[in-house]
Amino acid sequence: MKLHKYQDRAIEFCLKNKAVFLAMDLGLGKTAVALEVIKRTKQPAIVFAPLRVAYNTWPEEIKNWAPKLTYDILHGPNKSHTLKNSKADILLINYDGLKWFAKEILKHNKQIAVKTRKKVGGTSRKTLGWTKRMLILDESSMIKSPTTLRFKTLKKMFPLWSDYRLCLSATPSPNGYHELWSQYYMLDKGQRLFETFYQFRGAYFNYTGPPVFKTTIRKGSYERIRDTIKPITFRLGAKDYLDMPEVTYNDISLELPKALQDKYKELEDNFFLEFTGSEATAFSAAALSMKLRQFIQGAVYTDAQNGDFYPLHRIKIDALKDLLETAAGQPILCPIQFKFERKMIHEFIDRSIPCIAGGTSIRDSNRLIKAWNEGNLPLLLCHPASLGHGVNLQAGGHNLLWFGLPWSLEHYKQLNGRLDRQGQTNHVMINHLIMKDTIDERVVKVLKEKDATMSKLLDALRRF
Repeated sequence: MKLHKYQDRAIEFCLKNKAVFLAMDLGLGKTAVALEVIKRTKQPAIVFAPLRVAYNTWPEEIKNWAPKLTYDILHGPNKSHTLKNSKADILLINYDGLKWFAKEILKHNKQIAVKTRKKVGGTSRKTLGWTKRMLILDESSMIKSPTTLRFKTLKKMFPLWSDYRLCLSATPSPNGYHELWSQYYMLDKGQRLFETFYQFRGAYFNYTGPPVFKTTIRKGSYERIRDTIKPITFRLGAKDYLDMPEVTYNDISLELPKALQDKYKELEDNFFLEFTGSEATAFSAAALSMKLRQFIQGAVYTDAQNGDFYPLHRIKIDALKDLLETAAGQPILCPIQFKFERKMIHEFIDRSIPCIAGGTSIRDSNRLIKAWNEGNLPLLLCHPASLGHGVNLQAGGHNLLWFGLPWSLEHYKQLNGRLDRQGQTNHVMINHLIMKDTIDERVVKVLKEKDATMSKLLDALRRF
């Protein structure tokens, strides 16, 4: 397959700067750029990515863009054997496998040092050159928090990577600029944004601790951060280079009846609400937020651990039914937030409606994705965390209905990007079910604020 001119520019930028953040929009071919960098540097690489991206997207992209490169997937019951014996040019691993990977590296360190050599692109290298292997962090926003085990493990293994390190993400700072530090640390070990997160936060932000944790950027800090990271950031926007279809965002306003409005207000004011034979209690602001969101989706959990819930209404389910009737046979992708939503949709609409969520196997996910792209699913339910990265869904439809909006801008934009991407030929409709005078309106406001903040940075980093 032939690279676009903007991809050639991205490749040259990576070759020149070695450690680079590819902040390219969805559909612009970040994976193809990374593969070309592997080919031209003649270095073996290790790629950390979300499971479906590592398992499906990268193998497909290798087949299309670099078929001479070999790969192994470090996943499943035989992954230790695969790691120990691999002679592949590229190793693919899920972020959730980081803890296992670190232990295996320590366990086999002596064995790795004496492994036989292999030709990779004409240069003699150790088969598992852990000491100097190119690092690629796909969807690098998954290590955006410096307090997570993912980031801490990667940080400890920094000496294992070569000078070539790539972060790939269209949403590098979904919740604010403070999420940039850990990703850029993996590129330059703190050279630009300080060696520790606390130095970074102290230099650019105002921070308040308990009881209300809040991080706000100081005046003038945005420009300083932007200018600091720009030399190693390659940013391109999809609409600058691709002929993208029009996208319409549509809020569908719904309203609770008076009796439920009173119950909602009671829960909001008192953190407590009694139902016939059950009760729901919120013990903190975060728990209250969760209970309020459950309420407007149609039920509240009475025992979340066991999945027990008390149904309250079918307002959003009725809205989904109406949209299905007016969609004139056009498939609808419908993200949900809670397990009870799936159960209620099955009960009141159709028990055969498929869903991709936590617990859905790779095999079943691939089968449903194939069926969607072939136009055989009038409605596909999903959780945005399970379907938001590295999946092409534009062939199967152009209608998306957010049954319940997430707080996460990353989940929101990534899932929208499954339909609004290169190859989509229809006008994309992204609908939101918004319950009037409830926390739904607050979530919409927060998502817009986060989007404006991230867009401001990405627009300033563009390289035309």
